[in-house]
Amino acid sequence: MHGTSITINGGDITSEASTAIYHAQDGEITINDGSTITGENAGIEIRSGKLTVNGGTIQAKAEEFSCDPNGNGTTTAGAAIAIAQHTTKKDIAVAINGGTFIGVKALNESNPQENDPTPQVELSVRNGDFQGEITTADVNNFVSGGTFSSEVEDGYCAPGFEPATTSDGRHTVAVADDMTVKIMDANGNDVAAYETLAEALKEVVSGQTIALLDNIQYNGKVSIPEGVTLDGNGKSITATSEITSGAFIEVRTNNVTIKDLVVNTDGKAKHGIQFYCTEGGELNSVTVNGGSYTSVIVNGSKDIRIENCTLNPDSGAYANIEYAMGSGVTTAPTVSVSNVNYNSGKPLVYVDNDTIKRMENVGTGDTLTDAQITDALKKVNDNVTISGMEMVWVDGSFVAKPIPTPVDPDDDH
Repeated sequence: MHGTSITINGGDITSEASTAIYHAQDGEITINDGSTITGENAGIEIRSGKLTVNGGTIQAKAEEFSCDPNGNGTTTAGAAIAIAQHTTKKDIAVAINGGTFIGVKALNESNPQENDPTPQVELSVRNGDFQGEITTADVNNFVSGGTFSSEVEDGYCAPGFEPATTSDGRHTVAVADDMTVKIMDANGNDVAAYETLAEALKEVVSGQTIALLDNIQYNGKVSIPEGVTLDGNGKSITATSEITSGAFIEVRTNNVTIKDLVVNTDGKAKHGIQFYCTEGGELNSVTVNGGSYTSVIVNGSKDIRIENCTLNPDSGAYANIEYAMGSGVTTAPTVSVSNVNYNSGKPLVYVDNDTIKRMENVGTGDTLTDAQITDALKKVNDNVTISGMEMVWVDGSFVAKPIPTPVDPDDDH
């Protein structure tokens, strides 16, 4: 039966005669922590579909390894995890994020049917304890974490990783010395490492994190893909080329987080960071040094959070943060600002006259009426949350000012 979805959340599965779990269909199976799977021949043999292992113990009790073709059944003995494409030639995906794997071979991938073309197997090993060999016939560059009873071959190491040993003498892999960034999955497991941020930005996918391993310099704009976190890890990124429009770091996709990062525009950008027409963005523990206009601009973006940050715009800048609806932008931003250190000689948040007019559908050459100013100011105060501050009308624009302390009429002082 194809199209199955199986999740095992615990308990024991044992086969004293053959393989504990045989997965030949085009479906998905997930093994979570607390599961014990023991087979006389193999713990799990997957011949089609997707296998995800997040924990548990998987064991093959056979004392010798073998793998033989079989058009209607199991092929492998002596492997805790056996990957062997069926005669159906369907793709296989195996992701190992944790667990213990015991056998003559803790993990084996082979092509017993001699399928042509070569089996399409997507394999990742990001964590786990492998007590037995790992061998593959058709897959390379898949190990980015875990401990092993024998040295991991160079060809098995994920991009940017190399064989290493732990302090207690076990074998593992580690990020190579010349890598400056790495990618981690949603569970914090390493995925790959790269010499440049540009390479990582091409490979990262939604739900993953790019973490800096060193201070880096970057030529051009930094554009962050949707759903990705950029974790500076306390490091800095510095612009090395002129950014003629927009910001040094551009966020034009939804649900992007930037944290624990120092951003240096080095006098080369109008804005340090821009959220442009996005939803769900966050700056947390970010220091922005520079921005000839502002350190941060929120332009037509909703649900943006700026927390625990330090903003140091250039001396000629007009604000720390700009709330904007640029040319062609039709969405009024929503943003919350909390616990931000900033240049007190400039407005913390600023809204220019053109944005106010766009909020009120007034032509740029027309004059705002008092009623329109009042209406736009209410909208901005509804959309901008700043602890202890409110937006007010000052000389043709809105700026953030401390909320006045009410005066007690009965207080003689």
